[in-house]
Amino acid sequence: MRDILEKLMSKGLKVVLSEEAGVPVVRLYKGDEMNAATLVATCRLTPGMFREGIEEALNSMLLDLDRK
Repeated sequence: MRDILEKLMSKGLKVVLSEEAGVPVVRLYKGDEMNAATLVATCRLTPGMFREGIEEALNSMLLDLDRK
């Protein structure tokens, strides 16, 4: 997972992990400051499956960005 995070950061992206109504959410932002950052991608994970799903979600988001 560390290599995926490094790749995302090398693209100038910030990874933000949060929880909304008990559901883990992963968001990717581009920009220097969170106030002025642009949301690039978002993904909701299955509740209770964070450890199993986070690496797959980040890798999928990275692949989608590489395709664009």
